[in-house]
Order: sequence, then structure tokens, then C-alpha cells
Amino acid sequence: MNAALLKHFCGVVAFRSLIRTVPLVGLGLFISLLPTQAATLLFAAEYGNSTVDTVPVYGGVADAFQMVNAPIGIAFGASGNLFVASSSDSAVYEIGPGASVSTFATGIAGAYGMAFDNNQNIYVASFGGGLVYKITTDGTVSTFVSGLSGPYGITVDASNNVYVSEWGNGDVIKVTQGLSVTQFATGFVDPIGMAFDTNNNLFVANYGNGTISKVTGGSVGDFVTGFSGPSGLTFDSNGNLYVAEYNGGTISMVTPGAVVSTYATDLHLPEGVAFGSSVIPEPAETAVLLGLAALGAVWLQKSRHA
Repeated sequence: MNAALLKHFCGVVAFRSLIRTVPLVGLGLFISLLPTQAATLLFAAEYGNSTVDTVPVYGGVADAFQMVNAPIGIAFGASGNLFVASSSDSAVYEIGPGASVSTFATGIAGAYGMAFDNNQNIYVASFGGGLVYKITTDGTVSTFVSGLSGPYGITVDASNNVYVSEWGNGDVIKVTQGLSVTQFATGFVDPIGMAFDTNNNLFVANYGNGTISKVTGGSVGDFVTGFSGPSGLTFDSNGNLYVAEYNGGTISMVTPGAVVSTYATDLHLPEGVAFGSSVIPEPAETAVLLGLAALGAVWLQKSRHA
């Protein structure tokens, strides 16, 4: 018997053995055993219709995931749960397994951008209040820094320094854990979202002129232009930058070489964006095994009527 025929024979024997086993526990169990993989999905706060959306693995039309009133900032904690800042409710919500929603913290007037530090404390910008709140892991809220001019976006570096974009004066400030406040960079036009790449370059969305700035060593330059109201920013594991376009209702992907393409559409005033893990079936294997399951069902029906 040649190798190809042997492989075919062994496959048929294994398949028949499996199908004979399936009736003992039901075809449903067979389908439930379809392999899964941990997939990283892009989540987006859709301010315009008060939802948090997910974007398919390979991009496309965004789908509603959960209702949250006027969401702006979103971030994933170490637990894998998604945290959402609601500007209208002055609260931060936690979305856990099964898309269950619970209130994590309240009393955060005009909650806008948010980010975690390495100790899982949350920092939330209060746009109207001109301050940044700090929320500890048990939900305790305190003022971290005040006296700011329209704080909007927040990001945190590896040393737990907190960076805040100030819409009112076009600055990005740096706040250490010792509460030392300094101007990190200036010259932005209505800055909103921010994100660091793996080389510690800071990227800033300029809502007012449709550009993304890149800050390297304190020097500010244009990275890419032509967006329609850029707001939230985030990076994937390959170094691609994702830009939520508030006015355009889309999310664009920008490669490290500054090549821009549309990644997601059909959003209504998107704000914050973040990547998080979700378990989904592996597409190719699922298709094959569903086909095998269908063949097994036919075989089972024929065997019962033989």
C-alpha cells in the first residue's frame, strides 16, 4: 500500500471510529468540541449610539457588543475585563464574561479618556472638571491632578508616568507618581487620543486638523494626515496604529510605514479603541469539522434505517 493510500485509509478508519462514537453522546457534543483559539478583537466606544462595538478579526463592519451611555474611554484590565468611561453617567463600568455590566466607580464628573497603570490603577480624565481621577483596584476614587485645561486623552508609560492631552491649550503634560507635572510636548490642535509604540514614541490624535503627530524625544512631527476628526488611538502587536475617526464613522489602520487603509466602518461617532482577547472558533478548522459533522449525521441516519 503506497503512502497516499495508507493515509487515506487511516483517515477513513479514524473518521468512521469517530462517527460511531458520536451517537453515544450526541452530535451536539461533537460540534461543541470544535477547536477554539484566543483571538484579539478590536473594541470601540461608539459615542453616537451609546454602545461598545467589536470589529471582526479581519476588519469590516462593527457589531454592537454592549450598551453603555455616552462611552468615551475604554481599556482592558489584567483580568481581561473591559472598563468603559461613561461621560453622561459620570461613572466607569466593568464588562465581564458574557458581556455582564457592573458599576466599578462613580462620582467621576464628565469621564473622558482612561488608562491603566502597571498596578491596575485607572486614570480618568474629567474634561469639564479640569482634573484627572485615580481609581484604585477596589474602586476608591481620588483626585490625581487638577488645574488642567480640558483634559481629554490619557495614556501611561512603562514607568507609570501619566500623560494627559489638554484640548484647551494644545499640550500634552506628563505627571509622575510623585505628582510632578511638566509639559511633555506642545503645538497640538485639539489633541484627544494618545498611544505609545514599542519604541516609546508617543502618537497623538489632533482632532482639529485631522493629523496624527509623532513625538520622539520631545520633538513633534506629523506622522500621517487626512483623517476626519481623529479621536481614539491604539496599537496592535504588529505595530500597526488604529485611528478612530469621530466625524468619519470609521476606524483606519496605519502601518509603521504610514500606509493608511480602512479597517472598520459603520460606526457612529467612535471615540476610544482598545484590543482585547475573545475566544472564537478557528474558521478553517470549524468549516472542515462542521462538514464532517454533517457527513456523520447522514451516516447515522442511514445506519438507523439500514
